[in-house]
Amino acid sequence: MNTTTQERIDLINLELAAREKALGLLDMIIAAVQTRDGKAPDKRLDTALKAIDENLRFFMRYNSFVIELIIRDRSIVTASGHSEYINDSTVYIVHASVKSGYNDGACQNGTINAAVLIDAIEKFREATKISIEKTRGELANIEEVLAAFSAARLALSQLENSTSYLTREYFGLTK
Repeated sequence: MNTTTQERIDLINLELAAREKALGLLDMIIAAVQTRDGKAPDKRLDTALKAIDENLRFFMRYNSFVIELIIRDRSIVTASGHSEYINDSTVYIVHASVKSGYNDGACQNGTINAAVLIDAIEKFREATKISIEKTRGELANIEEVLAAFSAARLALSQLENSTSYLTREYFGLTK
């Protein structure tokens, strides 16, 4: 990635905006999940989610029950005229097991267990709020964060250079 600091901040802000959008949809998603409680996991849930936002989708693959928000605004045009994209194309709101050995799957008995999904959504809500707040704090002091990483890399490089290859190799101290 050959971008400026500001362009990297812009990319991070695109990802944060997508996560904030997902947070704004959670109460409506919970309501949609509650209406499907005890019912088959079928196209009706996906249709209900798309009625909330056309970029929401539900699918099951293998043993995964997934509700995600597809990110449409994913790129910026850099000063050099090239497009740079964010790392993620979706925000995973729920990624739960369909069936679990602990008997707590999203569809353990073949029907949707809304309580399991709502718990996953609430965990997503809390983790995402914390992540957004932490990232915003880092962006506010990005020069200090970058300087701290640079100093840590330099110190690690000096330590590696002062330690023999055999010691680093046998003790798993290599990168």
